[in-house]
Amino acid sequence: SVRLPEYSYDQPDVQYAVTLCCAGRRPLLENASTTRVIFDTFLEVLPRKGYEVLAMCFMPEHVHVVLNSVDGCVALGTAIGAAK
Repeated sequence: SVRLPEYSYDQPDVQYAVTLCCAGRRPLLENASTTRVIFDTFLEVLPRKGYEVLAMCFMPEHVHVVLNSVDGCVALGTAIGAAK
């Protein structure tokens, strides 16, 4: 696991770099309309879970997201799960 044991992923004012891969590394993000839906969803859902979206970079089979946690944020995994 790339997660740190004994670390709380719900601390405010922490920056995270997250990579999300498509199932089977299929190039689903080559489609601009699919990418737009994901982009818009991240911008809508993640702030409601206590994360500022600082940057996103879409590749054909994965996306990189840079986040900053704010006061009252939920655990990072919970926020990502809600966005997915």
